[in-house]
Amino acid sequence: MTKITKRNLVILVVLVIAAVVVTVFTGNKKPLLPPEAMNAGAKAASQVSIIKQDIKESNFSGSVSVISGSSAAAAEAEKFMEKEVADFRDRANKEVPAMRAEFGADAPPAKYSINLDAKYVTSPATESVIVSEYVYTGGANGMSTYKVFTGSLSTGKILSLGEMVKPSEQSAFSMLVKQKLLAWVPEGLDQQLVFPEEVNKLSFADFSDWSMDNEGLTIYFDKYAIGPGVMGALAFTLPYFELQNYLSVPVSISSDSIFGCYVNRIGKDVYSLRLDSEENGQLAGSLSYQNYQKDSSSGTFAGEYDNGILLGDYVFSSEGMQSIRQVVFKKEGSSFVEGFGPTETKDGKEMLKDPKSATFDSKSAFVKEACGN
Repeated sequence: MTKITKRNLVILVVLVIAAVVVTVFTGNKKPLLPPEAMNAGAKAASQVSIIKQDIKESNFSGSVSVISGSSAAAAEAEKFMEKEVADFRDRANKEVPAMRAEFGADAPPAKYSINLDAKYVTSPATESVIVSEYVYTGGANGMSTYKVFTGSLSTGKILSLGEMVKPSEQSAFSMLVKQKLLAWVPEGLDQQLVFPEEVNKLSFADFSDWSMDNEGLTIYFDKYAIGPGVMGALAFTLPYFELQNYLSVPVSISSDSIFGCYVNRIGKDVYSLRLDSEENGQLAGSLSYQNYQKDSSSGTFAGEYDNGILLGDYVFSSEGMQSIRQVVFKKEGSSFVEGFGPTETKDGKEMLKDPKSATFDSKSAFVKEACGN
């Protein structure tokens, strides 16, 4: 009898403790974690992951990205890719058997393939799933296209570019895009690659595939849309410092970003450096030295940025003469300080004998400021 009483007493004590715990953690309706932690957990749970899956079927092959995640952009991209594969399957099943019968099983016309690659990018306000598609159905070359789904991080809904660019600025935005495309010269070429007549036809409605990241806004064009087949599908990025007046939502330019405009004013002399873009590690922009009542020059800049040092070539015209001069800048805070040192001429190009030994004077500081479009 005594043992039974003690046992019951132990059970009773356990039940009382359990009741107290339930009261403390649920009766006061307070969350176990602060809101910040809960929000962070919710955001982490909704993050998107992408894996690649091979496709091997009787009449075609290829690959497709499989997306997991709860965002609207991820869901729409997944549906799009499923439909693209299903439609391609129907086409291949109808066309490939006849191709094999006519040309043979190993003939290029009988080797259909589709590849769908997805990439997930975010900005402080948006998330995007960028689907690049390559389809081959015989012939010399395949077709490459983009489809992009961009959604709001705050509301979760899919966004159009018209919701990000002010209605009053959409015409000016279109002009800016066209100006930049017409001025764009790909690395390794000495002239534009786009078709001017096609670029000039573009309207705001043609910018339906777009994304944003921490550096800028990217617009996507299918192969042949604005240039020759050799150009392929194009992802064209406009840095945020050029878009401040156009966007309906504020964007913060990364403090680590070196893109933008830098100006050095010495009396009435104005020297300007502008860094616009990067391709395959090569930075591109412009540089000018406007001297008051003295010879001035202006031209293009192309170079590399590594460990705080910007080193490149300044191609410029001065008094009707074309020249190339190597220049070097050192990053100090948000400014670039120009370096100087002994030079020599090689193959018509003025070179620093030893860029690493250049001296940097704070009086030659190019201070970052807003760009004038």
